[in-house]
Amino acid sequence: IFQSSPTGSSSISSAVSDLIFFFGRIDVNVSFRPSQQQALQVMNSIAESGSLPLARARMRLQIRATSAMAKQGLKERVTEIGSVQVESEEFMAPDWEMVITSDPGQFPNIEAAVKQATKGKASIAILELHEKNLVDEIV
Repeated sequence: IFQSSPTGSSSISSAVSDLIFFFGRIDVNVSFRPSQQQALQVMNSIAESGSLPLARARMRLQIRATSAMAKQGLKERVTEIGSVQVESEEFMAPDWEMVITSDPGQFPNIEAAVKQATKGKASIAILELHEKNLVDEIV
């Protein structure tokens, strides 16, 4: 399994330099904006130019509940949320466990769906907040 690894700061720095020099895409008045807004503008400009393949890292979550709750539509409620992909699902009487990957911005929606479906009786654990190159770990 291959997942993209984080982009190094030197690669991002050179991409920003290229944007300024070649494309002139970064606003000169950017220094008057808050740092988070500056970073978002720079990352959007890099993504638009195509100089670096940028994508948001996905997080892995583990959802545990009883088998009865799972059969009442918990899985369907969670998978209806955008960008959720089921990695594994396991029924171990009387429990049920599902591991999913999702965009980090969807965590509040996933948490709300699980709480609403189970009335707060299920648990959600964050397994990973970043992507790894699993091929390098095997070697």
